[in-house]
Amino acid sequence: MGNKFSRPVRHNVRKQRQEPRQYGTVQTMEGNSMMTREKLIHHVEHLKEKHDDLDKQIQVLYEHHTNDFKVEDLKKKKLKLRDEIEQTNKKINAIK
Repeated sequence: MGNKFSRPVRHNVRKQRQEPRQYGTVQTMEGNSMMTREKLIHHVEHLKEKHDDLDKQIQVLYEHHTNDFKVEDLKKKKLKLRDEIEQTNKKINAIK
């Protein structure tokens, strides 16, 4: 999908004396997080809007009896968005 939320992040762990984590977007410490809870909530809202848009596109394609491959592709994108929404919700709950 190629947005700023899916980029790999290399965390600075020398000061913390921990094993390096190569990928991740949320690293919480007392009062300091790389991605705040509010940003994650906003991201989920954006993903839900994209999910709803895909749902509408799929419905239109069904009504017009168009190519099944297009519908299949949109459904796969929709499932990926749903998975990303669930993962982001887990991150939000971890920050609480």
